[in-house]
Amino acid sequence: MKLIDKYLITIILIISLFSLFNSILLRFFNFGFLLLTLSFIFLLYSVASKPNIFKILISLLLFLGIWLKYFVRSLLTPGEFNDPVGHFNYSSNLVSEIFINIAFIIFLISFIFNCNYKSYNYNISKIKINLNFNFQIIIIFSIFLILFVNYFYEIDYRGLNTHSSGFWIYFYKYFIHILSPIFIFTFIDKNYVKDNLKFPFLCLFLFLYAMSINSRSFVFEGFLLLIFFISKFGDFKNYKKYLIFFLLYLILAITNFYYVNSTRYAIFLSNNNLQLSTESTFNDVKTYIKKTSENVGYYSLFIDRWVGLEPIFAIYSYPNKSIETFKDAILEKKDSNISFYDSKIIHDSTYLETNNNNIFYQNIPGIIGFSLYPGNLFITLIFIGLIFYSLCFLLGSINSGFFSTYIVSFMIAWRISHFGYAPLFTFYYLILIFLTYYFLNKSLKWKR
Repeated sequence: MKLIDKYLITIILIISLFSLFNSILLRFFNFGFLLLTLSFIFLLYSVASKPNIFKILISLLLFLGIWLKYFVRSLLTPGEFNDPVGHFNYSSNLVSEIFINIAFIIFLISFIFNCNYKSYNYNISKIKINLNFNFQIIIIFSIFLILFVNYFYEIDYRGLNTHSSGFWIYFYKYFIHILSPIFIFTFIDKNYVKDNLKFPFLCLFLFLYAMSINSRSFVFEGFLLLIFFISKFGDFKNYKKYLIFFLLYLILAITNFYYVNSTRYAIFLSNNNLQLSTESTFNDVKTYIKKTSENVGYYSLFIDRWVGLEPIFAIYSYPNKSIETFKDAILEKKDSNISFYDSKIIHDSTYLETNNNNIFYQNIPGIIGFSLYPGNLFITLIFIGLIFYSLCFLLGSINSGFFSTYIVSFMIAWRISHFGYAPLFTFYYLILIFLTYYFLNKSLKWKR
């Protein structure tokens, strides 16, 4: 992880330099943002001191969704955000107040990351299964076949279709969202696959996986996998090999990003309840597209699509924060017609005007924003502390393989950063991830 350490230290120095000049660069500079900047510097320092993949991934997602988004927005379009922010009034005093509270949360996460976590070998099952190599190949073939079927028939597009019901759909989602990626990455760890074939194989799988479930995470996930792959097997003298890998990733990433964003955008427009007539002017269409907050451009990918800042502003400024609100949010049921966050917090959510009969749309509060529902900083810190300490404790025991560790860490970091819709199902999701990982790594005997 030495290469990663150098990257993190470089990022820390860059952020430190920004903090020295932010009073000049930012039009809405306030003390709260300075404290928030310091908290993120401390967070990155904590990760660099005791790094693991989960800490790096979740810290990067929090940084992109909160600090970087505010910094860039303040420079380019001050006071304007694509996603709705509820009752937030854009006052500099309120921004400072919010960032001071968020800084306490980031400092707490940094402290948790600094703790030592031992590795344990859990024997969750006494059942021993001898899964021979031929059967492994059959499972991999079945995974790719189901991904193709899911792509062509749109059975379960992540973030687009959540209204399918019945036991079979939950088993199907488990297979396609959890078992498939963990199995593929564990297969790479447990078999003698040449290093030159590992990244291309995983990159192609992630591409098909992302295309099938319509997720933009491949752009982020594939690039990080490339970095971690180079740091793990880094023979920097053979730079041509890594250049080819990067070009492969770049081609797949651009293809995936274009397809996913254009598909989501087209489906969203076709399911809106605000019908645009053929007589609508160009400005009418432009205004409506802006209102939908579905930006297809690259700017949206790198700035607006990271979850964090807008929900923090919206929930913090929500007048009815309480323990009851917090409890109602935790007990939210999956597959409802409109999410708790959109219906209760975002009074101007465009998804309130969308047809959700077949396709389900929702804004996501994120883990930091969700923790603000109680309206009590003490309860917020307890909630954040329990979640992050538990995850660090459990993830500290993941050491069976480099690639399977990566995919499990990414799946959990991505879900936690997007936490907030039907939280109980998120906890079920995390449990299934751990059970699947340990079953494949501890219980199965792989023929090599």
